[in-house]
Amino acid sequence: MSLIVQENITSHTDQIDIQQLADIAYTSVTDRNGFNPFLHALQNAFNCQTATLSIRDMKTGQVMGGWYQDMPQDVIEWYIANLGHRDPLLKRAIEQESVGFCSAFYSNDNHLSDPIVQAWCNEAGIADGACALIHKDTDSMFALTLGRSADQGQFQPQELQLLNTLIRDIRRAIALRLAVDQSQDSSLVKSIFDHINLPLVFIKQGGYVSFQNQQAEKWQQQSALISINTSGTIELHDHPSNAKLLANSSALLDKNETDSKVISIKNNDEGVSLLLTPIRNEQPHEQGVLLTIYPWNSQHGVSPERIKEFFGLTKTEAQVCDYLCQGYSLESIADITCRGVATVRSHLKSIYIKTATNRQAELVSHVLTTLMRNEHLR
Repeated sequence: MSLIVQENITSHTDQIDIQQLADIAYTSVTDRNGFNPFLHALQNAFNCQTATLSIRDMKTGQVMGGWYQDMPQDVIEWYIANLGHRDPLLKRAIEQESVGFCSAFYSNDNHLSDPIVQAWCNEAGIADGACALIHKDTDSMFALTLGRSADQGQFQPQELQLLNTLIRDIRRAIALRLAVDQSQDSSLVKSIFDHINLPLVFIKQGGYVSFQNQQAEKWQQQSALISINTSGTIELHDHPSNAKLLANSSALLDKNETDSKVISIKNNDEGVSLLLTPIRNEQPHEQGVLLTIYPWNSQHGVSPERIKEFFGLTKTEAQVCDYLCQGYSLESIADITCRGVATVRSHLKSIYIKTATNRQAELVSHVLTTLMRNEHLR
């Protein structure tokens, strides 16, 4: 049996065109979808279920951005929040004497006994993974990880060796991508957003911050919730918050979704709502996600009482609206308020009518923006 498997693997690797994969990596430098086309080609060539190129903080291991091919949003979020900063396979790749791919079973002799790792494998349907540290500097590192299901089998030494021949080209492509991203002129767009009296941050594909307006820079000096890493990626105060931001940003960009998303970030008494709006443009480097930051502090007075007073909502409707502004789902609101989801939906329909909105993200944006612009009504 082992001879048959060996023959199949050899036959499979002989059919892989490494030069073609390298060419696709280089075309990703200017592709509007970043490295996703390359990850897709890599996934097909090596018969994988998932392929990711993640960007992580060198000190904490926290995932700060990246590209995720064929990985559902909830799975991305789960990984970043629970395992990304302590991934044993990445740790093994970092600790190796030489740069190269290692696998969970072959290289690490790791049968995934860690309960968190087992939960991740069940969540993503992964039975084996291959990982390599591709690029690192003083602040961040890039890790390439491939995942296989049980039906696809384990990674073999020949495959890992073949993947190793790609590392040099991938590293060069990443360096070129960073240079291109940093050289794009967004001064016109920035000058426009500097005149808006809300903190705004524009994020490109991969989690890199293209710019932030003056209000965002001032707000960050007073808040510990969000910061911009020296490598140019946005960094939230904890892993779960980072997971929410990156998973939702990835969904908006990779799936070409048009509706905005709302997430909330909390830390002790401080909190913000983030409105994520996809920005489309014919020029790839001008596409990304616009983050509008709505602080919850008393200065802006966002509360059920103010929502009720300003928009003429009932007490219950104002409560539902306030929870939506904090990023809660309808199901979570139903649990918190001990009501049925159908009842909460009924309240939401009434809120839409009274606020002249049609979607949750539109509602949240309208409510938060209106209250912040009318502080004198408190």
